[in-house]
Amino acid sequence: MGAVGAFRRVLFHRAGRVSTNLLWALAGALRNERWDRLDAETRAQLPAELNEGSLGVPDSDR
Repeated sequence: MGAVGAFRRVLFHRAGRVSTNLLWALAGALRNERWDRLDAETRAQLPAELNEGSLGVPDSDR
């Protein structure tokens, strides 16, 4: 699923009231790295990946 997939699920269930910090925290956790130490490229890439996908609706909930 990855950080973006997990973030989409939270975004859907929290009706869009989620900070981008959660996205970075999920990515950091998967990499065993602090979210605030992710490199700038990764921090820019994650929201871009999020915007490429669906509107926050998990596949299993469609």
